[in-house]
Amino acid sequence: MTSTAADNIAVELAFYETTPLQLPTAGNPSPALNLLGEEMMDNALYLALLAPKNVKPADVREVIAGKTLSIGIVPAPTSDVPPLRPRRRIPTRSLIPNLVYESANVGESTTAPSTNA
Repeated sequence: MTSTAADNIAVELAFYETTPLQLPTAGNPSPALNLLGEEMMDNALYLALLAPKNVKPADVREVIAGKTLSIGIVPAPTSDVPPLRPRRRIPTRSLIPNLVYESANVGESTTAPSTNA
C-alpha cells in the first residue's frame, strides 16, 4: 500500500456542544444568544424540540405533526435604545364643529306672552 498526501494530513474533529437557552429572569428579562460569537462552530443554530419528562416522545410527535413552528430571531436589545411602544390606534372622524347655541334676548320686558285661544 502506498501513502498519498491526503493520508499525511492531520484531521482535528470538532464536535457540537449543546447549550440550553437561558430562561428569562427578573435581572435578565431578555436573555440573548450570540449567533456570530466564537462559540458558534459553523454559524448555525440547531433547535431541539424536547418532550416533557412525563410524556412519551411519540405522543408529542403525534400532537405537533403537520403543524407550523414559528421561530422569531431579532437583534438583542441594547441599553441605549428605548423599546418601541405600540401606537394607539385613533379612529379617524370628521371634525366636530364647535358648539353653536342661541338664546333669546328678552331684555327687561315684564309683559307675559299673550295666548289667543
